[in-house]
Amino acid sequence: MPPQSTAKFIVMPGKVMKSTPPTTPPREEAEPQSISKRSSWKTSRKSSSKITPKEPSPTQVSTKQTRKSKSRETSPTKEPLKSCLKKPSNGNTSPLSRHSDGTQMSMPSEFTDSLMDRSGPLKDVYNESPKDVLELAHREQESAQTWSDETEDAKQMQGTDATTNAARRRREIPVAFIEAFSRDEESVADSPHMGPYLLKLAKSYASGENPVKALEYCIRAVKFYERHAQQENLLDLVISLHILAALHCHLGQYEDAIALLERSLTIPDLESGGEEHALAAFSGHMQLGDTFSMVGKLTPSLQSYHRALDIQKSILGNFDSRVAETCVYVAEAHMQALEFAEAKELCEHSLIIHTKHCEPGSVEEASDHRLLAIIFSAQGEHSKALESLVYANDIYVNFDHEMDVATGNQSIGDELLALGRDSEAFVCFSKCVSDFKMLRGDHNALVASAYTSLADLFLRTNNPKEAKVHCQHALQIYAKQGVGHIPGDVAYGLVSIASILEQLNEKETALLLLQRAYNIQDRMPGQQATVAGLEVQIGILQNMLRQFKPAFQSFQSAIAKMKSGTLRNSPLVGLVINQMGITSIELGDIPQAARYFEEAMAVMEGTAGPQHLDTLDVCNNLAGTYVHLGRTEEARELLEEVVRVKEEKLGAVHPDVGEDRARLQALLSESGRSTTYKRSRKLVEMLTSARKTFHTSK
Repeated sequence: MPPQSTAKFIVMPGKVMKSTPPTTPPREEAEPQSISKRSSWKTSRKSSSKITPKEPSPTQVSTKQTRKSKSRETSPTKEPLKSCLKKPSNGNTSPLSRHSDGTQMSMPSEFTDSLMDRSGPLKDVYNESPKDVLELAHREQESAQTWSDETEDAKQMQGTDATTNAARRRREIPVAFIEAFSRDEESVADSPHMGPYLLKLAKSYASGENPVKALEYCIRAVKFYERHAQQENLLDLVISLHILAALHCHLGQYEDAIALLERSLTIPDLESGGEEHALAAFSGHMQLGDTFSMVGKLTPSLQSYHRALDIQKSILGNFDSRVAETCVYVAEAHMQALEFAEAKELCEHSLIIHTKHCEPGSVEEASDHRLLAIIFSAQGEHSKALESLVYANDIYVNFDHEMDVATGNQSIGDELLALGRDSEAFVCFSKCVSDFKMLRGDHNALVASAYTSLADLFLRTNNPKEAKVHCQHALQIYAKQGVGHIPGDVAYGLVSIASILEQLNEKETALLLLQRAYNIQDRMPGQQATVAGLEVQIGILQNMLRQFKPAFQSFQSAIAKMKSGTLRNSPLVGLVINQMGITSIELGDIPQAARYFEEAMAVMEGTAGPQHLDTLDVCNNLAGTYVHLGRTEEARELLEEVVRVKEEKLGAVHPDVGEDRARLQALLSESGRSTTYKRSRKLVEMLTSARKTFHTSK
């Protein structure tokens, strides 16, 4: 018989929306005075540009020409590279905190940005020959310190005007100059400016959408630091390796990036290097964890995150506020891997830290409670989730965070709906629609998500017509082009709508929406678990539509992705293999079906336990294949064990127990009787348990 339709469509969780990652505070430079000089120069330059007349007098023109000729003789460069990892000057922050804008491989944090900022601004100049530029480079190196001393003397003697005049003599470093400087290997091989300039060129080409050229210059910078690696500048090599790894990730060369990051982690000395080396190791482990996550390797990704967290705790202590930020970051990674117990532990630790450092009712505390609510909801504890969400929303109301209040109301509506409080959920969802329209416009994806929630509510309250209407409203919004929809939000919305349409018996439309969502997610890095879940859903729908060969291929692809990620030790793998066995039965391959059922039973016994109801359903299916293969004695033993355990768990009068007892009696009387194959009843519930994802606005 063909598999029965699922009672509720499944939704695999997407990548958890990460909250704002912890930020790395600014670092104190090697020479604080030079920083003040550079900042005053920028200020005076900006102010001087405002008072310059549009038509200068002849005297001013001659003065300007004189200054220009002098600047060619003594144009300064910035001081040589010292250290990028100095402790902050304000004394309130330490360098050891997480900074990553989503961490999807932009230039990796201020840890590396400071190195490239030291080589000066870039300006395109093409009217100087490489030879002249190279001579200018040597003159600028010799005059750099003299210029700094002159600027300091001028500031002390003449005040602001002298500082302004000294600032005007400063020249921006042209791209042509840096290129000539970097290519003259013999004459500048020992210059400390070589590495920073090469990295500056790499950053310039990367921002100009020429990542291949950027990669070339960054490789040259790494080689430079390798040649001049000494104890005092080892961290410069670490930084250049981090930047090179980021560029490889930008080009999709993740394995090369992983190798570079692993190499960079062997350089810092955590025992005697102090905070600077600890920061280098912390940054490397976090970037390595992000890179592993982008290729779907969640287990090594989590290991890297925890190593970084341990390093941070060893330097800052367990209850520093920056430790809380990293705990939240790692907790969200655990949620992506469906490891909710670990995520809950980290989130609770973050909440304790914020309670110590912040006033009661702080925004940070509200953020922790919202994350806890997601975890509670995924674990089926909807009352606790509702309590946390209401508490967080009260805080956001006090701070006038309108968007956070609106998204919180939608999450509250979801929990009320799960608790059967339909009328209250309807009020929440209706308010969300009006709030999202007011805050983001009529065609924002958040409005579509609120319509989808209303459609789900109408479906549960037996109003399919209104459910279908609201699904159409949501689809019209997602179909809008050029309104700035985030692809991940669109994919999530399409999956939710497909779940509703499947229950409305519009399976063909639901399948098309799932395939569209699959195409979106498959193009995004780090979405292997989500893509695997979508393939399982597509396979189940194809089974329902009797498209057995495509369904089998979908299950095969999903299993391959699950086994390569953190889900390989999950009961979900066994349940999907059970679906493959059912599909093999429909294709008429009984021996292959028996092999899949045996594999599924082994996985379920190891992950869920031998007496779990899903494991018993797989045993039932295996017994049926044994009957068809003539292995009646093995089938009888399996069915007897299934009946015994179910009678203990469910009671002798339970319908499932009666059905299995009847199958056993039929087997004893006539072993050739047809068998009904069971779909694992918990497949939908287990996948849906992690469905809800916290939607934050960007």
